[in-house]
Order: sequence, then structure tokens, then C-alpha cells
Amino acid sequence: RYGSPKVLLPFRGKPFLRHIAETAIMTGLYPVVIIAGSEIDRISKTVEDLPVMVAINQRWAQGQGTSVSEGIKNLPDKIGGAVFLLSDQPQITPTIIDTLIQTHRTTQKPIIVPVIDAKRANPVLFGKECFSKMAELDGDVGGRSLFNHFPVHEVPWYDTSMLQDVDTQSDYQELLKME
Repeated sequence: RYGSPKVLLPFRGKPFLRHIAETAIMTGLYPVVIIAGSEIDRISKTVEDLPVMVAINQRWAQGQGTSVSEGIKNLPDKIGGAVFLLSDQPQITPTIIDTLIQTHRTTQKPIIVPVIDAKRANPVLFGKECFSKMAELDGDVGGRSLFNHFPVHEVPWYDTSMLQDVDTQSDYQELLKME
């Protein structure tokens, strides 16, 4: 939709992907798995010095569901949950990720989602009980399709910048105003 790989767009002096990977690492998420379709070489180079794994999604053009599925298939069995960070939201902070993880630990709900101004936002934490359904996702159907299959625990949140993603040049210009 954007016309070029959004993950490589600069934000605060670094590509989107670099911000997202560093945020995941700062919060202690492990393993950090990056799913890449096109531009695999450039994407890999962007994070080559970080403790992350880059996995290839051969079916990336078929939609985000294929990337979610690929991500789940690349996790070790012992993982209790996964936080999905979107490639077009480099402004996500470690604080929200830490809150999602802590909420999952205390509630054990299968899906933990931030809610801002009555809108569900990203990132979303999915517990292990969601993984088999997530591995079956295909096409342009993402993890939100599981909200009808599992209990969702909403976490009230305050940071309205998390409602912004980058789908157009105009969206990107709005994001840059946050710098």
C-alpha cells in the first residue's frame, strides 16, 4: 500500500525496523523474530548486529496473515506468549510492551490488547493457547481475527500516538511530526 518497504523508512535517525527491534530487545522479549518478505537482504543488514532472527515469508504478497503464521511457526515450543509489533509503528515504547507482559502474567488471559480512546490498539500479546489458530492464518487476515475465538483482556492506555500507523505518505509525515 505504501509503495516502498516501510520498515526501512527513517524515523529519529534509524529505520523503522531498527527502532522496533531495539524496543523488543529492551523489554526482554526473546526470541525476537522478524518476518520479512521483500527486501530480505536490506532488512537483514539493518539488524545484523542485533540478537534477532530474520525469517523469510515466501508468501508475503498474500497478506499479513501469512506473516503472522510464519512468525508463530518460528517460535520455540517453550514460549508462553508472543507480542506482535507492527512494522509501521516505530513509536511504540517499551512501557506498553512491559505492561502487556505483566498483565498476561497476572491475568493469564489469552489475548492482551491496549485500548486508547475506546479503540483497540497495537501491539497485542497472544498467549500460547492462540498459537495453533495463528499458525493457520492466511491471506490478509491478521491476529485480530482471533478476538472472536478467545477471551480478550483490554488494558486502558493513554498514549494516543500508538493509534497511528503508516499506510500513506501523509501518515508518514504525521509520524515525523513526533520526532
